[in-house]
Amino acid sequence: MDDELPSLDESKEDVMSFHTIEQLEQLFDCFCAKTGSPETIADVIADPDPEKLQSFLNQGWHHFVQRQRDIQRQRDNKLRLPLPTLELADADASAYWAPIKHKFCAQECCRFSPNYRFGWFVEYGRSHCPDVQYIYQCHSALTAAIRKQSDHHVALLLKLGANPDGFELSVCKRFQALFLRFRPPVQFRPPVDLNMDYEGDIGSRDEILAEIGTPETVHITEEEVDERWVAEFWTSGDCSSVAHRSRYEEPAPPLVIAAGLDSTVIVDQLISHGADHLFWTANPSLTAIPDPPTPSALALSSPIHEAIASGNRDMLRHLLAKGFNPNVLPLGYVQASITPLMATFLHSEPWNEAAYNVLAEDPLLDFDLRTPYMCIHVLHAAAAHSLQALQRVERDVPLDRAGRTAYGHNLLHIACLPWAIQRYASTARESIKNLGLRRPRVRNENGFWSAQGEEGLSVSTCGAEFPAQLELLRYLLASGTQEVTAYDSDINTPPHYLAGARVINEEAIELLRAQPEGEVAWKEMYNWYGYTAEEIWEQAHRVRVRKDPWYGAPTRKVATLPKIRLLSQSRYRKPKAA
Repeated sequence: MDDELPSLDESKEDVMSFHTIEQLEQLFDCFCAKTGSPETIADVIADPDPEKLQSFLNQGWHHFVQRQRDIQRQRDNKLRLPLPTLELADADASAYWAPIKHKFCAQECCRFSPNYRFGWFVEYGRSHCPDVQYIYQCHSALTAAIRKQSDHHVALLLKLGANPDGFELSVCKRFQALFLRFRPPVQFRPPVDLNMDYEGDIGSRDEILAEIGTPETVHITEEEVDERWVAEFWTSGDCSSVAHRSRYEEPAPPLVIAAGLDSTVIVDQLISHGADHLFWTANPSLTAIPDPPTPSALALSSPIHEAIASGNRDMLRHLLAKGFNPNVLPLGYVQASITPLMATFLHSEPWNEAAYNVLAEDPLLDFDLRTPYMCIHVLHAAAAHSLQALQRVERDVPLDRAGRTAYGHNLLHIACLPWAIQRYASTARESIKNLGLRRPRVRNENGFWSAQGEEGLSVSTCGAEFPAQLELLRYLLASGTQEVTAYDSDINTPPHYLAGARVINEEAIELLRAQPEGEVAWKEMYNWYGYTAEEIWEQAHRVRVRKDPWYGAPTRKVATLPKIRLLSQSRYRKPKAA
Protein backbone atom coordinates (compact mmCIF):
# COMPACT_ATOMS: atom_id res chain seq x y z
CA MET A 1 0.00 0.00 0.00
CA ASP A 2 2.89 2.33 0.77
CA ASP A 3 4.01 2.20 -2.86
CA GLU A 4 0.69 3.76 -3.85
CA LEU A 5 0.86 6.71 -1.47
CA PRO A 6 1.16 10.12 -3.16
CA SER A 7 4.01 12.45 -2.36
CA LEU A 8 3.27 15.76 -0.65
CA ASP A 9 4.33 17.70 -3.76
CA GLU A 10 2.10 15.61 -6.00
CA SER A 11 -0.91 16.18 -3.73
CA LYS A 12 -0.42 19.91 -3.21
CA GLU A 13 -3.13 20.89 -5.68
CA ASP A 14 -5.51 18.39 -4.10
CA VAL A 15 -4.86 19.86 -0.67
CA MET A 16 -5.84 23.33 -1.83
CA SER A 17 -9.15 22.00 -3.18
CA PHE A 18 -10.35 20.62 0.16
CA HIS A 19 -12.66 22.74 2.30
CA THR A 20 -13.15 20.71 5.49
CA ILE A 21 -10.72 19.69 8.19
CA GLU A 22 -11.94 16.08 8.02
CA GLN A 23 -11.00 15.81 4.34
CA LEU A 24 -7.61 17.36 5.00
CA GLU A 25 -6.91 14.93 7.82
CA GLN A 26 -7.80 12.01 5.57
CA LEU A 27 -5.31 13.25 2.99
CA PHE A 28 -2.46 13.94 5.38
CA ASP A 29 -2.92 10.62 7.16
CA CYS A 30 -1.51 9.11 3.95
CA PHE A 31 1.91 10.44 4.89
CA CYS A 32 2.00 8.42 8.11
CA ALA A 33 1.63 4.66 8.17
CA LYS A 34 -1.80 3.43 9.19
CA THR A 35 -2.15 2.18 12.75
CA GLY A 36 -5.77 1.09 12.63
CA SER A 37 -6.69 3.90 15.05
CA PRO A 38 -8.52 7.07 13.94
CA GLU A 39 -7.31 8.94 17.03
CA THR A 40 -5.37 12.18 16.72
CA ILE A 41 -3.05 13.64 19.30
CA ALA A 42 -5.87 16.00 20.28
CA ASP A 43 -8.03 13.00 21.23
CA VAL A 44 -5.23 11.46 23.28
CA ILE A 45 -4.65 14.71 25.17
CA ALA A 46 -8.22 14.47 26.44
CA ASP A 47 -7.11 11.37 28.37
CA PRO A 48 -5.44 12.39 31.67
CA ASP A 49 -2.97 9.49 31.46
CA PRO A 50 0.38 10.90 30.18
CA GLU A 51 1.60 7.37 29.36
CA LYS A 52 -1.03 7.11 26.65
CA LEU A 53 0.20 10.32 25.05
CA GLN A 54 3.83 9.17 25.12
CA SER A 55 2.88 5.82 23.65
CA PHE A 56 0.89 7.51 20.90
CA LEU A 57 3.76 9.83 19.97
CA ASN A 58 6.29 6.99 19.95
CA GLN A 59 3.96 4.96 17.78
CA GLY A 60 3.75 7.79 15.26
CA TRP A 61 7.53 8.30 15.42
CA HIS A 62 8.31 4.66 14.62
CA HIS A 63 5.86 4.63 11.74
CA PHE A 64 7.38 7.86 10.44
CA VAL A 65 10.88 6.35 10.50
CA GLN A 66 9.57 3.25 8.75
CA ARG A 67 8.04 5.47 6.10
CA GLN A 68 11.42 7.19 5.57
CA ARG A 69 13.01 3.77 5.08
CA ASP A 70 10.35 2.86 2.54
CA ILE A 71 10.99 6.09 0.64
CA GLN A 72 14.71 5.37 0.55
CA ARG A 73 14.02 1.87 -0.67
CA GLN A 74 11.74 3.18 -3.43
CA ARG A 75 14.45 5.59 -4.56
CA ASP A 76 17.06 2.82 -4.47
CA ASN A 77 19.15 4.89 -2.10
CA LYS A 78 22.00 2.90 -0.60
CA LEU A 79 21.85 4.92 2.61
CA ARG A 80 19.71 3.19 5.21
CA LEU A 81 18.39 4.46 8.53
CA PRO A 82 20.07 2.36 11.21
CA LEU A 83 18.27 -0.22 13.27
CA PRO A 84 17.04 -0.17 15.93
CA THR A 85 15.27 3.20 15.97
CA LEU A 86 15.89 5.41 18.99
CA GLU A 87 12.92 6.45 21.09
CA LEU A 88 11.53 9.90 20.30
CA ALA A 89 12.63 11.28 23.68
CA ASP A 90 16.23 10.20 23.04
CA ALA A 91 16.55 11.37 19.44
CA ASP A 92 17.92 14.81 20.33
CA ALA A 93 21.02 13.23 21.85
CA SER A 94 22.09 11.81 18.48
CA ALA A 95 23.53 14.00 15.76
CA TYR A 96 22.09 11.54 13.24
CA TRP A 97 18.57 11.24 14.63
CA ALA A 98 18.06 14.87 15.75
CA PRO A 99 17.32 16.30 12.25
CA ILE A 100 14.99 13.37 11.53
CA LYS A 101 13.11 14.09 14.74
CA HIS A 102 12.92 17.76 13.73
CA LYS A 103 11.36 16.72 10.43
CA PHE A 104 8.84 14.54 12.25
CA CYS A 105 7.89 17.28 14.70
CA ALA A 106 7.54 19.86 11.92
CA GLN A 107 4.57 17.96 10.48
CA GLU A 108 1.81 20.26 11.69
CA CYS A 109 -0.81 18.34 9.71
CA CYS A 110 0.24 14.86 10.82
CA ARG A 111 -1.99 13.58 13.61
CA PHE A 112 0.95 11.91 15.35
CA SER A 113 3.14 15.01 15.58
CA PRO A 114 3.62 16.97 18.85
CA ASN A 115 3.06 20.10 16.72
CA TYR A 116 -0.19 18.85 15.22
CA ARG A 117 -2.57 21.69 14.39
CA PHE A 118 -6.28 21.21 14.09
CA GLY A 119 -9.30 23.39 13.60
CA TRP A 120 -12.67 23.75 11.96
CA PHE A 121 -14.98 26.15 10.22
CA VAL A 122 -17.97 27.41 12.18
CA GLU A 123 -20.71 28.46 9.81
CA TYR A 124 -23.11 31.24 10.63
CA GLY A 125 -25.05 33.91 8.79
CA ARG A 126 -26.79 33.11 5.53
CA SER A 127 -25.60 31.55 2.34
CA HIS A 128 -26.23 34.74 0.36
CA CYS A 129 -24.06 36.74 2.80
CA PRO A 130 -20.56 35.34 2.20
CA ASP A 131 -19.02 38.13 4.27
CA VAL A 132 -20.44 36.59 7.44
CA GLN A 133 -20.27 32.92 6.73
CA TYR A 134 -17.26 31.45 8.51
CA ILE A 135 -15.26 31.65 11.67
CA TYR A 136 -11.97 29.80 11.39
CA GLN A 137 -10.72 28.35 14.65
CA CYS A 138 -7.23 26.93 14.98
CA HIS A 139 -5.61 25.03 17.83
CA SER A 140 -2.44 23.05 18.38
CA ALA A 141 -1.70 19.98 20.44
CA LEU A 142 0.12 22.17 22.95
CA THR A 143 -2.71 24.69 23.33
CA ALA A 144 -5.18 21.83 23.73
CA ALA A 145 -3.09 20.43 26.59
CA ILE A 146 -2.88 23.89 28.16
CA ARG A 147 -6.64 24.33 28.02
CA LYS A 148 -6.99 20.93 29.71
CA GLN A 149 -4.62 22.28 32.40
CA SER A 150 -2.56 19.09 32.17
CA ASP A 151 0.98 20.05 33.14
CA HIS A 152 2.13 16.44 32.53
CA HIS A 153 0.94 16.56 28.93
CA VAL A 154 2.45 20.02 28.42
CA ALA A 155 5.81 18.89 29.81
CA LEU A 156 5.83 15.82 27.58
CA LEU A 157 4.92 17.73 24.42
CA LEU A 158 7.60 20.34 25.09
CA LYS A 159 10.17 17.65 25.79
CA LEU A 160 9.31 15.84 22.56
CA GLY A 161 9.63 18.89 20.34
CA ALA A 162 6.42 20.93 20.52
CA ASN A 163 6.95 24.58 19.58
CA PRO A 164 6.66 26.59 22.85
CA ASP A 165 5.37 29.55 20.81
CA GLY A 166 2.57 27.42 19.41
CA PHE A 167 2.89 28.56 15.80
CA GLU A 168 5.60 29.53 13.39
CA LEU A 169 6.49 33.21 13.15
CA SER A 170 5.18 33.28 9.57
CA VAL A 171 1.70 32.31 10.81
CA CYS A 172 1.74 35.09 13.42
CA LYS A 173 2.84 37.63 10.80
CA ARG A 174 0.11 36.64 8.36
CA PHE A 175 -2.56 36.94 11.03
CA GLN A 176 -1.33 40.25 12.43
CA ALA A 177 -1.24 41.72 8.92
CA LEU A 178 -5.05 41.62 8.99
CA PHE A 179 -5.01 44.19 11.81
CA LEU A 180 -2.62 46.76 10.36
CA ARG A 181 -3.83 50.34 10.29
CA PHE A 182 -4.12 52.20 6.98
CA ARG A 183 -4.05 48.91 5.07
CA PRO A 184 -6.30 48.18 2.07
CA PRO A 185 -9.39 46.11 2.86
CA VAL A 186 -9.23 42.34 2.65
CA GLN A 187 -11.59 40.51 0.32
CA PHE A 188 -12.70 37.62 2.49
CA ARG A 189 -11.99 34.11 1.31
CA PRO A 190 -11.87 31.45 4.04
CA PRO A 191 -8.58 29.55 4.37
CA VAL A 192 -8.65 26.04 3.03
CA ASP A 193 -5.52 24.58 4.54
CA LEU A 194 -4.14 24.01 8.00
CA ASN A 195 -1.18 26.29 7.38
CA MET A 196 -3.41 29.30 8.14
CA ASP A 197 -2.78 30.84 4.72
CA TYR A 198 -5.17 33.77 4.72
CA GLU A 199 -6.19 33.89 1.09
CA GLY A 200 -7.18 37.06 -0.64
CA ASP A 201 -4.64 39.35 1.04
CA ILE A 202 -2.75 41.71 -1.21
CA GLY A 203 0.70 40.75 0.02
CA SER A 204 2.84 39.79 2.96
CA ARG A 205 2.98 41.83 6.16
CA ASP A 206 6.32 43.33 5.16
CA GLU A 207 5.00 44.36 1.75
CA ILE A 208 1.90 45.97 3.24
CA LEU A 209 3.95 47.89 5.82
CA ALA A 210 6.31 49.14 3.12
CA GLU A 211 3.34 50.36 1.09
CA ILE A 212 1.70 52.09 4.09
CA GLY A 213 4.76 54.03 5.22
CA THR A 214 3.03 55.63 8.23
CA PRO A 215 3.99 54.32 11.72
CA GLU A 216 1.30 52.13 13.26
CA THR A 217 1.40 53.88 16.63
CA VAL A 218 0.61 57.46 15.59
CA HIS A 219 -2.45 59.03 17.22
CA ILE A 220 -5.71 59.02 15.28
CA THR A 221 -5.27 60.93 12.02
CA GLU A 222 -7.56 63.46 10.34
CA GLU A 223 -8.48 60.89 7.70
CA GLU A 224 -9.47 58.40 10.40
CA VAL A 225 -11.59 61.06 12.11
CA ASP A 226 -13.38 61.79 8.82
CA GLU A 227 -13.96 58.09 8.10
CA ARG A 228 -14.84 57.09 11.66
CA TRP A 229 -17.79 54.82 12.30
CA VAL A 230 -19.71 54.92 15.56
CA ALA A 231 -17.60 53.19 18.22
CA GLU A 232 -16.72 53.28 21.89
CA PHE A 233 -14.52 56.29 22.52
CA TRP A 234 -11.18 54.52 23.09
CA THR A 235 -11.17 52.25 20.05
CA SER A 236 -11.65 52.10 16.29
CA GLY A 237 -14.93 52.49 14.47
CA ASP A 238 -13.73 50.37 11.54
CA CYS A 239 -16.61 47.98 12.00
CA SER A 240 -16.49 46.21 8.65
CA SER A 241 -12.80 45.47 8.87
CA VAL A 242 -13.00 44.25 12.47
CA ALA A 243 -15.93 42.03 11.52
CA HIS A 244 -13.79 40.46 8.81
CA ARG A 245 -10.72 40.03 10.96
CA SER A 246 -12.60 38.58 13.91
CA ARG A 247 -13.73 35.68 11.72
CA TYR A 248 -10.38 34.14 12.49
CA GLU A 249 -9.58 32.97 15.96
CA GLU A 250 -6.18 34.34 16.88
CA PRO A 251 -3.29 31.86 16.76
CA ALA A 252 -2.65 32.97 20.33
CA PRO A 253 0.74 32.22 21.91
CA PRO A 254 0.50 29.35 24.41
CA LEU A 255 1.86 31.66 27.11
CA VAL A 256 -1.11 34.00 26.64
CA ILE A 257 -3.57 31.10 26.83
CA ALA A 258 -1.88 29.70 29.93
CA ALA A 259 -1.97 33.07 31.70
CA GLY A 260 -5.73 33.16 31.32
CA LEU A 261 -6.07 29.89 33.22
CA ASP A 262 -5.04 28.72 36.69
CA SER A 263 -1.81 26.73 36.42
CA THR A 264 1.31 28.77 37.14
CA VAL A 265 3.29 25.55 36.65
CA ILE A 266 2.42 25.50 32.94
CA VAL A 267 3.46 29.15 32.59
CA ASP A 268 6.84 28.29 34.12
CA GLN A 269 7.20 25.25 31.85
CA LEU A 270 6.64 27.33 28.74
CA ILE A 271 9.12 30.00 29.83
CA SER A 272 11.78 27.44 30.74
CA HIS A 273 11.42 25.79 27.31
CA GLY A 274 12.03 29.06 25.50
CA ALA A 275 8.57 30.50 24.83
CA ASP A 276 9.10 34.02 23.51
CA HIS A 277 8.18 36.69 26.06
CA LEU A 278 10.72 39.42 25.32
CA PHE A 279 8.13 42.00 24.25
CA TRP A 280 6.09 41.48 27.43
CA THR A 281 9.05 41.70 29.81
CA ALA A 282 10.92 44.59 28.17
CA ASN A 283 11.53 47.48 30.56
CA PRO A 284 10.72 50.16 29.65
CA SER A 285 7.84 48.80 27.61
CA LEU A 286 8.33 48.87 23.85
CA THR A 287 6.39 51.50 21.90
CA ALA A 288 6.57 49.76 18.52
CA ILE A 289 6.79 46.24 17.14
CA PRO A 290 10.49 45.50 16.62
CA ASP A 291 11.94 44.64 13.23
CA PRO A 292 12.26 41.73 12.81
CA PRO A 293 9.15 40.98 14.88
CA THR A 294 8.77 38.28 17.50
CA PRO A 295 5.67 36.19 18.27
CA SER A 296 5.08 38.07 21.53
CA ALA A 297 5.26 41.44 19.75
CA LEU A 298 2.71 40.36 17.12
CA ALA A 299 0.15 39.05 19.62
CA LEU A 300 -3.14 40.88 20.10
CA SER A 301 -2.99 40.42 23.87
CA SER A 302 -0.45 39.72 26.60
CA PRO A 303 -0.25 37.33 29.57
CA ILE A 304 -0.86 40.26 31.93
CA HIS A 305 -4.05 41.23 30.08
CA GLU A 306 -5.27 37.62 30.02
CA ALA A 307 -4.73 37.20 33.76
CA ILE A 308 -6.77 40.37 34.36
CA ALA A 309 -9.55 39.26 32.00
CA SER A 310 -9.83 35.91 33.77
CA GLY A 311 -9.93 37.55 37.20
CA ASN A 312 -6.97 35.46 38.39
CA ARG A 313 -5.14 37.62 40.92
CA ASP A 314 -2.65 34.86 41.82
CA MET A 315 -1.63 34.48 38.18
CA LEU A 316 -1.23 38.25 37.88
CA ARG A 317 1.06 38.33 40.92
CA HIS A 318 3.04 35.39 39.54
CA LEU A 319 3.60 37.09 36.18
CA LEU A 320 4.73 40.33 37.81
CA ALA A 321 7.13 38.33 39.99
CA LYS A 322 8.53 36.68 36.82
CA GLY A 323 9.40 40.12 35.43
CA PHE A 324 6.44 40.81 33.16
CA ASN A 325 5.99 44.55 32.65
CA PRO A 326 2.82 46.05 34.21
CA ASN A 327 2.89 48.76 31.52
CA VAL A 328 2.92 46.45 28.49
CA LEU A 329 0.85 47.64 25.51
CA PRO A 330 -0.04 44.88 23.01
CA LEU A 331 0.52 46.37 19.56
CA GLY A 332 -0.79 43.60 17.32
CA TYR A 333 -4.04 45.58 16.99
CA VAL A 334 -3.12 49.18 17.79
CA GLN A 335 -6.67 50.57 17.62
CA ALA A 336 -7.74 48.32 20.49
CA SER A 337 -4.53 48.53 22.53
CA ILE A 338 -4.97 49.48 26.18
CA THR A 339 -2.75 49.30 29.26
CA PRO A 340 -3.24 46.57 31.90
CA LEU A 341 -4.55 49.21 34.30
CA MET A 342 -7.26 50.19 31.79
CA ALA A 343 -8.06 46.53 31.19
CA THR A 344 -9.32 46.25 34.76
CA PHE A 345 -12.18 48.55 33.66
CA LEU A 346 -12.64 47.77 29.97
CA HIS A 347 -11.78 44.05 29.75
CA SER A 348 -13.50 42.85 32.86
CA GLU A 349 -17.05 42.53 34.11
CA PRO A 350 -17.54 43.75 36.77
CA TRP A 351 -14.64 46.14 37.44
CA ASN A 352 -11.66 44.07 38.58
CA GLU A 353 -10.65 46.19 41.56
CA ALA A 354 -8.47 43.42 43.01
CA ALA A 355 -6.32 43.36 39.86
CA TYR A 356 -6.16 47.15 39.88
CA ASN A 357 -4.79 47.10 43.44
CA VAL A 358 -2.17 44.47 42.54
CA LEU A 359 -0.96 46.57 39.61
CA ALA A 360 -1.03 49.80 41.63
CA GLU A 361 1.37 48.26 44.17
CA ASP A 362 3.98 47.48 41.51
CA PRO A 363 6.85 50.02 41.65
CA LEU A 364 7.26 49.91 37.85
CA LEU A 365 3.68 50.97 37.11
CA ASP A 366 3.26 54.18 35.11
CA PHE A 367 -0.14 55.72 35.94
CA ASP A 368 0.22 58.33 33.19
CA LEU A 369 0.85 55.90 30.32
CA ARG A 370 -1.53 56.57 27.43
CA THR A 371 -2.75 54.41 24.58
CA PRO A 372 -1.13 54.93 21.17
CA TYR A 373 -4.30 55.29 19.09
CA MET A 374 -6.68 57.53 21.09
CA CYS A 375 -4.24 58.76 23.76
CA ILE A 376 -6.50 57.48 26.53
CA HIS A 377 -5.45 58.00 30.16
CA VAL A 378 -6.50 55.60 32.91
CA LEU A 379 -8.67 58.38 34.37
CA HIS A 380 -10.67 58.42 31.12
CA ALA A 381 -11.31 54.68 31.39
CA ALA A 382 -12.32 55.02 35.04
CA ALA A 383 -14.68 57.93 34.32
CA ALA A 384 -16.36 55.85 31.63
CA HIS A 385 -16.97 53.10 34.16
CA SER A 386 -18.32 54.72 37.32
CA LEU A 387 -17.77 57.39 39.94
CA GLN A 388 -16.48 54.76 42.37
CA ALA A 389 -13.82 53.67 39.87
CA LEU A 390 -12.83 57.28 39.20
CA GLN A 391 -12.48 58.03 42.91
CA ARG A 392 -10.27 54.95 43.35
CA VAL A 393 -7.93 56.06 40.56
CA GLU A 394 -7.95 59.62 41.88
CA ARG A 395 -6.22 58.34 45.01
CA ASP A 396 -3.23 57.59 42.77
CA VAL A 397 -3.55 60.29 40.08
CA PRO A 398 -5.16 63.76 40.37
CA LEU A 399 -7.98 64.55 37.94
CA ASP A 400 -6.10 67.36 36.20
CA ARG A 401 -3.56 64.82 34.88
CA ALA A 402 -6.19 63.29 32.60
CA GLY A 403 -6.05 66.06 30.01
CA ARG A 404 -7.68 65.25 26.70
CA THR A 405 -7.74 62.24 24.43
CA ALA A 406 -6.46 62.41 20.86
CA TYR A 407 -10.07 62.97 19.82
CA GLY A 408 -10.30 65.96 22.17
CA HIS A 409 -12.45 64.42 24.89
CA ASN A 410 -12.06 65.56 28.49
CA LEU A 411 -13.53 63.73 31.47
CA LEU A 412 -16.79 65.67 31.17
CA HIS A 413 -17.18 64.59 27.53
CA ILE A 414 -16.68 60.96 28.50
CA ALA A 415 -19.20 61.19 31.34
CA CYS A 416 -21.78 62.53 28.82
CA LEU A 417 -21.21 60.01 26.02
CA PRO A 418 -24.40 58.12 25.10
CA TRP A 419 -24.84 54.36 25.21
CA ALA A 420 -27.08 54.59 22.14
CA ILE A 421 -27.47 57.41 19.60
CA GLN A 422 -30.85 58.69 18.48
CA ARG A 423 -30.27 57.32 14.99
CA TYR A 424 -33.72 58.43 13.80
CA ALA A 425 -32.58 62.07 14.10
CA SER A 426 -30.28 63.07 11.25
CA THR A 427 -28.60 65.77 13.35
CA ALA A 428 -27.59 63.24 16.02
CA ARG A 429 -26.66 60.61 13.46
CA GLU A 430 -24.31 62.99 11.66
CA SER A 431 -22.82 64.56 14.77
CA ILE A 432 -22.01 61.72 17.14
CA LYS A 433 -19.34 59.10 16.39
CA ASN A 434 -18.38 58.11 19.94
CA LEU A 435 -20.16 55.97 22.52
CA GLY A 436 -19.63 55.54 26.23
CA LEU A 437 -18.77 52.29 27.99
CA ARG A 438 -21.64 49.89 27.46
CA ARG A 439 -22.16 47.18 30.02
CA PRO A 440 -22.18 44.31 30.66
CA ARG A 441 -18.85 43.57 28.99
CA VAL A 442 -18.61 40.17 27.34
CA ARG A 443 -15.90 38.33 25.48
CA ASN A 444 -16.83 36.64 22.23
CA GLU A 445 -15.52 33.33 20.91
CA ASN A 446 -12.64 35.06 19.12
CA GLY A 447 -11.27 36.86 22.17
CA PHE A 448 -12.61 40.35 21.41
CA TRP A 449 -14.21 42.26 24.27
CA SER A 450 -17.44 44.05 23.46
CA ALA A 451 -20.81 44.98 24.90
CA GLN A 452 -24.33 44.10 23.93
CA GLY A 453 -25.72 46.02 20.99
CA GLU A 454 -28.74 48.27 21.01
CA GLU A 455 -30.99 45.21 20.96
CA GLY A 456 -30.04 44.69 24.60
CA LEU A 457 -30.94 48.27 25.57
CA SER A 458 -34.25 50.00 26.17
CA VAL A 459 -35.68 53.18 27.64
CA SER A 460 -35.75 51.55 31.08
CA THR A 461 -32.21 50.11 30.98
CA CYS A 462 -30.74 53.41 29.81
CA GLY A 463 -32.79 55.36 32.32
CA ALA A 464 -31.53 53.15 35.13
CA GLU A 465 -28.03 54.54 34.52
CA PHE A 466 -29.09 58.19 34.81
CA PRO A 467 -28.73 58.61 38.61
CA ALA A 468 -25.13 57.32 38.47
CA GLN A 469 -24.37 59.54 35.47
CA LEU A 470 -25.82 62.58 37.24
CA GLU A 471 -23.73 61.87 40.34
CA LEU A 472 -20.58 61.58 38.23
CA LEU A 473 -21.29 64.87 36.44
CA ARG A 474 -21.81 66.71 39.72
CA TYR A 475 -18.52 65.33 41.05
CA LEU A 476 -16.57 66.39 37.94
CA LEU A 477 -18.10 69.88 37.88
CA ALA A 478 -17.37 70.34 41.58
CA SER A 479 -13.70 69.43 41.00
CA GLY A 480 -13.15 72.64 39.02
CA THR A 481 -11.10 70.79 36.38
CA GLN A 482 -13.74 70.58 33.63
CA GLU A 483 -15.24 73.10 31.19
CA VAL A 484 -18.75 72.83 29.77
CA THR A 485 -17.65 74.65 26.60
CA ALA A 486 -14.74 72.29 25.85
CA TYR A 487 -15.06 70.74 22.38
CA ASP A 488 -13.59 67.73 20.61
CA SER A 489 -12.51 67.00 17.01
CA ASP A 490 -16.14 67.17 15.86
CA ILE A 491 -16.54 70.46 17.80
CA ASN A 492 -19.03 68.65 20.02
CA THR A 493 -19.37 69.95 23.58
CA PRO A 494 -20.59 67.71 26.44
CA PRO A 495 -24.19 69.00 25.95
CA HIS A 496 -24.06 67.85 22.30
CA TYR A 497 -23.54 64.27 23.46
CA LEU A 498 -26.33 64.43 26.03
CA ALA A 499 -28.73 65.88 23.45
CA GLY A 500 -28.02 63.15 20.87
CA ALA A 501 -28.69 60.18 23.14
CA ARG A 502 -31.52 57.85 22.22
CA VAL A 503 -32.77 58.17 25.79
CA ILE A 504 -32.03 61.70 27.00
CA ASN A 505 -31.00 62.48 30.57
CA GLU A 506 -32.94 65.73 30.98
CA GLU A 507 -31.63 66.34 34.51
CA ALA A 508 -28.04 66.12 33.27
CA ILE A 509 -28.79 68.68 30.55
CA GLU A 510 -30.32 71.07 33.09
CA LEU A 511 -27.25 70.63 35.31
CA LEU A 512 -24.85 71.59 32.51
CA ARG A 513 -26.99 74.50 31.33
CA ALA A 514 -26.93 75.89 34.86
CA GLN A 515 -23.13 76.10 34.82
CA PRO A 516 -21.24 79.28 33.84
CA GLU A 517 -21.36 79.48 30.03
CA GLY A 518 -23.72 76.50 30.03
CA GLU A 519 -26.26 78.35 27.89
CA VAL A 520 -23.49 79.32 25.47
CA ALA A 521 -22.56 75.66 25.04
CA TRP A 522 -26.25 74.75 24.63
CA LYS A 523 -27.46 77.42 22.21
CA GLU A 524 -24.52 79.13 20.53
CA MET A 525 -21.77 76.58 19.88
CA TYR A 526 -22.15 74.89 16.49
CA ASN A 527 -20.40 71.59 15.88
CA TRP A 528 -18.52 70.62 12.72
CA TYR A 529 -21.79 69.58 11.08
CA GLY A 530 -23.50 72.89 11.80
CA TYR A 531 -25.76 72.00 14.74
CA THR A 532 -26.07 73.32 18.26
CA ALA A 533 -26.86 70.99 21.13
CA GLU A 534 -30.31 72.54 21.36
CA GLU A 535 -31.05 71.79 17.69
CA ILE A 536 -30.00 68.16 18.11
CA TRP A 537 -32.18 67.88 21.22
CA GLU A 538 -35.21 69.40 19.50
CA GLN A 539 -35.06 67.05 16.53
CA ALA A 540 -34.45 64.04 18.79
CA HIS A 541 -37.67 64.86 20.66
CA ARG A 542 -39.63 65.33 17.42
CA VAL A 543 -38.65 62.08 15.75
CA ARG A 544 -38.66 59.64 18.64
CA VAL A 545 -42.45 59.45 18.99
CA ARG A 546 -42.93 59.32 15.22
CA LYS A 547 -40.12 56.90 14.29
CA ASP A 548 -38.44 55.29 17.32
CA PRO A 549 -39.94 51.90 18.34
CA TRP A 550 -38.55 52.42 21.85
CA TYR A 551 -41.18 55.15 22.22
CA GLY A 552 -44.08 53.28 20.62
CA ALA A 553 -43.54 54.16 16.96
CA PRO A 554 -44.24 51.50 14.30
CA THR A 555 -41.34 49.06 14.11
CA ARG A 556 -41.65 48.35 10.38
CA LYS A 557 -42.38 50.67 7.48
CA VAL A 558 -42.43 49.68 3.82
CA ALA A 559 -40.03 51.77 1.78
CA THR A 560 -41.62 53.72 -1.05
CA LEU A 561 -40.07 55.54 -3.98
CA PRO A 562 -40.38 59.32 -3.94
CA LYS A 563 -42.54 60.94 -6.60
CA ILE A 564 -40.82 62.69 -9.48
CA ARG A 565 -41.84 66.28 -10.13
CA LEU A 566 -41.54 67.10 -13.79
CA LEU A 567 -40.19 70.44 -14.88
CA SER A 568 -43.48 71.15 -16.67
CA GLN A 569 -45.32 70.76 -13.35
CA SER A 570 -43.05 73.07 -11.45
CA ARG A 571 -44.09 76.60 -10.70
CA TYR A 572 -40.46 77.54 -11.33
CA ARG A 573 -40.75 76.53 -14.99
CA LYS A 574 -38.29 78.30 -17.22
CA PRO A 575 -39.86 80.83 -19.67
CA LYS A 576 -40.04 79.77 -23.27
CA ALA A 577 -37.43 81.10 -25.60
CA ALA A 578 -38.59 84.00 -27.77
